[in-house]
Amino acid sequence: MVQLQMKALVRSFVWWPKMEHRNRKHGSILRGLPKESRVHIDFAGPVTGKYYVIIVDAFSKWLEVEEVPLTAAKPVTKVLERLFATHGIPEVVVSDSGMAFTSQEFAEFLERNVIRQALTVPYHPRSSGQAERMVQETKNKLKKLCQGDTDIKIARFHLHNIPRHQWQQA
Repeated sequence: MVQLQMKALVRSFVWWPKMEHRNRKHGSILRGLPKESRVHIDFAGPVTGKYYVIIVDAFSKWLEVEEVPLTAAKPVTKVLERLFATHGIPEVVVSDSGMAFTSQEFAEFLERNVIRQALTVPYHPRSSGQAERMVQETKNKLKKLCQGDTDIKIARFHLHNIPRHQWQQA
């Protein structure tokens, strides 16, 4: 029964000719699939008087940086709605225990979209190391790009932070 469920899961991701005729001595066919889709989210700012929400996909390391007027739930959920409409809805959102991420509005957004929330340990930013590293890197680079408008700064930042493996696939 479990093998049938595993094959059904794999079929939902890939087409694999002769899957039924594979020798079963070679181990699990699910070894390379991610366990769950997960994004890390945090705020950066103020950087030159502006705040940014930073979203990092845990599997692909894809980075999104969006300017927000304040660090509250409403602007964040608007950004996430647009990003999730484009890239898909993750199963888990990892964040710190900031007010925007623990608010009723944010909880309702997650519930509406059937997303589980994982909160990091307070005063222990390394528990969300990937997002925290990206926040620090983003702050530093945005400070250095002090000329030009914000959209151009973010576009330049994205251009220089696309992982090499994604350049090669394009």
